[in-house]
Amino acid sequence: MEKKLKLDIFIWSLSVKELRKKHQGYTGFGHYKAWIGQYLYTLQSFYSNTNWVEMHEREINRDLGKFNRSDKIEFAGFLTPTCINKDYRIDSIGRRSCENNIIVTDKLTSGYRSGQDIQKPVSSGGITGKCSHGGELDTSRTRTATCGINKDTISPRFSPHWFLHYSAASLAISATEDFFLQKDSTSQLNTESLIFQNILGLKVKTGSSLAFVIDKSTSMREEIKEVTKWTVDKVSSVIGTPMEPANYVLVTFSDPIQYTSAFVTKDGNEMVNKLQSIIVKGGGTDCPELTFSGLRKAVELSMEGSTVICFTDDKSKDDHLKEEVTTSANSKNITLTFVTFKSACSLRKRSIQNYDTPKTTKRGVSSPVFEEVARATGGRVYSVSLKTVGNVLDEEFMANFPSSEVSVDFFQLNSSKAVFFYVDKNLLSFRVAITGKKDADEVYITSPSDERFPFIDGNTKGTSRIMLSENQHILIIPKPLAGRWELVSNHGNGDLVVNITGQSAFDFSFSLMEQTKDGNMYESVGNPVVGQNYTIIVTVFGQNVTDKGATLKLINFKGHKIREFSLDKKADFTNMSNQYFTSLTMVRKKFVFQFITQDDSGNTLKRINWMSITPVNVKLHLIPIYDMVTYGVEKNISFRISNPSNVVLNLESNIQISSGNIVSSATRHHAVNPGSEIEDYFTIRADILSSDIIIYYIQVNPSESREILQSLSGRLQVTIIQHPICHVVFKEGSCQNVTRSNCNKRKWFAITETMFSGTRISSVTLAKTGPHTNMTIGDIKAFNGQLQINISGTCCESYNRLEILDTDGYLAKCHLLFSSEVQLHIENNVKEQESNIVAIVCISLGVLLVFILITIALVKFIEYRRKTFLVN
Repeated sequence: MEKKLKLDIFIWSLSVKELRKKHQGYTGFGHYKAWIGQYLYTLQSFYSNTNWVEMHEREINRDLGKFNRSDKIEFAGFLTPTCINKDYRIDSIGRRSCENNIIVTDKLTSGYRSGQDIQKPVSSGGITGKCSHGGELDTSRTRTATCGINKDTISPRFSPHWFLHYSAASLAISATEDFFLQKDSTSQLNTESLIFQNILGLKVKTGSSLAFVIDKSTSMREEIKEVTKWTVDKVSSVIGTPMEPANYVLVTFSDPIQYTSAFVTKDGNEMVNKLQSIIVKGGGTDCPELTFSGLRKAVELSMEGSTVICFTDDKSKDDHLKEEVTTSANSKNITLTFVTFKSACSLRKRSIQNYDTPKTTKRGVSSPVFEEVARATGGRVYSVSLKTVGNVLDEEFMANFPSSEVSVDFFQLNSSKAVFFYVDKNLLSFRVAITGKKDADEVYITSPSDERFPFIDGNTKGTSRIMLSENQHILIIPKPLAGRWELVSNHGNGDLVVNITGQSAFDFSFSLMEQTKDGNMYESVGNPVVGQNYTIIVTVFGQNVTDKGATLKLINFKGHKIREFSLDKKADFTNMSNQYFTSLTMVRKKFVFQFITQDDSGNTLKRINWMSITPVNVKLHLIPIYDMVTYGVEKNISFRISNPSNVVLNLESNIQISSGNIVSSATRHHAVNPGSEIEDYFTIRADILSSDIIIYYIQVNPSESREILQSLSGRLQVTIIQHPICHVVFKEGSCQNVTRSNCNKRKWFAITETMFSGTRISSVTLAKTGPHTNMTIGDIKAFNGQLQINISGTCCESYNRLEILDTDGYLAKCHLLFSSEVQLHIENNVKEQESNIVAIVCISLGVLLVFILITIALVKFIEYRRKTFLVN
């Protein structure tokens, strides 16, 4: 692991050519990103899954992952106890019951977790043993030493040392920074090198092109409108920024070959105009197009290290050019990516005659040739719809022209009006987009120095103007002057929607936190619930948090304020210096967050986070399960729906899975009463071993509509191992209405079956043993199959629990109950009273015996003294 992942030894000094020599046939930097990801995952997990934080609260481990370790750290030996038994119940953990469970203070240790290839050693007795990972899903937490040490979350349910989560997170961040910068090392990384920038996506303006290859055949009429909209949006987002490509290439193709045309420019505005002027043409009466002819031209015109994105809805008819295009692209380090729409092949002839023919019968286009070429050049093949093409371009642009775009402000103007907005010194450029005015020549903005920037016609140096449509205009200003700007609309022709974005490192994120009954915080999942109390944690990036205060606004999608809060920097549950927090009782309206503060000079800084918040009246909770599913075996995925409102909710829940089969109905119907909750489950089965992971999604919506109120997802690992599952298959006898005097005469009998495969049973135990209970066990040495266990007893023990543990640490339980809880409590007390009576009798007899012995000794002593006196 160290040899492969110690990247700073060799990666940063390599050129692109040397990288290719090292991994023949591999292009791109994904391989090295994966290595970095593996290393950093281990590096960051180290602080939350070991006792390092408990020993070194503010110091990172600079030896981690290095060959030349100082070896100053001692590791706890295999036989060394590292933890002591503590109360592992969730409510106790919330009160820090596990806080002092680590008994080694000078040796490094981690926690064992059930389901891993190395199981927790069995303690030889007493209250000390090896530490567990801990949490609800770790069954090893119940074995000595109980509890656990992980700090992965701030929830006591999953992390016994939840109160140290932020300390671990802070050290993980510092260690990640140290990994890249090596501040105390002579081998400091060259962060300006091309290899470093490519691996981390920290690209700046270099000699590379952005090339689009677009199928302009008549079947692409609707698709071209959507492609044009999104490509124009992406091009305009990088114009005038450090991330802008050196030039732009546009190739359009169709059939016959004379319809193929090419265009190259260094001006982003010219590229926008060219994209907006594409006219559908050609395509012929057959399906395939001259795709590789278009790609060949784009590769020829593009600079080295470029990205070429091809849009089409059909297969290619010039596959004979595949090898030529692939070889040419690899010689220039050009990545070829394909974005394919659904094929209109069956409608081609009809669409030529009638352009408005709806394409409702399209079938998915699939081309192994596209897959082969993309794989050979380090690209990808996307299959998209009109609705998802924008998401694909977001992903591609983030990978190839990573933009630090932030949302600065958003508002709506009614008729003629002027409004102020603030541009901070962090903005490298900003973009003002207006929608809703056909006469945009009446709209302009002015800088703090009173320089005017019109949206229509203007020769301001460096400024870019883009008209998306007659009522959509964009103005891009590079290197803006910090301060208060003004947007002026001099014509009262309807409303004007204004969206201001920019390029900046300063931004913020947020987390909605819920509180347990014990006062512990955990991050909320799903949509928040109306009327419920939340704590909002705001994390600021790229800007030092000042003491000038900060404000958090809830705004609607017209930019209007719903609520406003002052933010505090101090909280008991976080020690991160770049965080604010406030409390919120959830409102009913949908909203987004706007963060407002000031820099050191007193200038206003605003940012909007467009992750929308949709409050609902329903709470969905996934009931924790083991995150593994055995191939061919059914598994229940349980969930809980709560209704905190004061009306009955008629709801519908459904499940979707990425692979396998849904054995139960995929849809459930629920009527949830006010203030109550219901539990239900879906049953799935993994039928395909080739899929290692099953991703499942559970959604809840009103019965009368498709509006999604809550949606949660989870993952299951598919395995051939079935950990033990216990079922009571037969039960006979009843312990109702028994008394202390007749409990011995009332008997019960039960048969349990435990299914397992690919593992062995380690132990079978009963919670209560003694003269009132007997157990007969089948073949416990089998590697798989069905283990039958017969249990019998009297009603003096009306409840018992059977526990079956496998060698991987997974625990199955069968509960045997033959009376109500009240009677069970009484019967348990009977045994306790009987023990007390016996103890009292024994003590009385002991006292009496001592008295008799003392009396005998005294009599003997008196007799002896009398004999001695008579002799004298």
